[in-house]
Amino acid sequence: MTNKETKDLLSGTELAKELNISAGRISQLITKLELSDTLIKNGNKKLIPKDTEKAIRDYFNSNSESHSTSSNSDSLIAVNEELNKRIEELIKDKEAYRSDIEEQKRTIASLIQSNYSLSNKLELIEPLKNDDSDKDELINQLKDELKESQAKNNRGFWARLFSK
Repeated sequence: MTNKETKDLLSGTELAKELNISAGRISQLITKLELSDTLIKNGNKKLIPKDTEKAIRDYFNSNSESHSTSSNSDSLIAVNEELNKRIEELIKDKEAYRSDIEEQKRTIASLIQSNYSLSNKLELIEPLKNDDSDKDELINQLKDELKESQAKNNRGFWARLFSK
């Protein structure tokens, strides 16, 4: 055959590049489809005639084996990347929650301290209770504050943590 006749013909390697598969896979398809005797020898290369090339392309396009393997692999890679991103987001959220919990613990400790302070004030005012009615009002007010503070501290951990 002349160079003009073989100019438009592809080698197995060139066809493999076009189809984005290995040259070995092209050889397997040629053997599987029993097209070995249709190849054209040009020097030390074997070229694929147009009708053989069409048969290989048709088989490759109709056969989902090649496509599903690469698309499954691509899908798995994409899922893996998405999961890694989500894991990173969850780690950041976890750190933020820990920070919030530590802040709430400090708030609870502050409330407990103020409760003790109010208790101490009440103990100081208790002896003055018998003096006159204005002091009784003040004492009752402080007792009410103490009861409210104790009621807040007697709530469950999560109620104290998330209530205003």
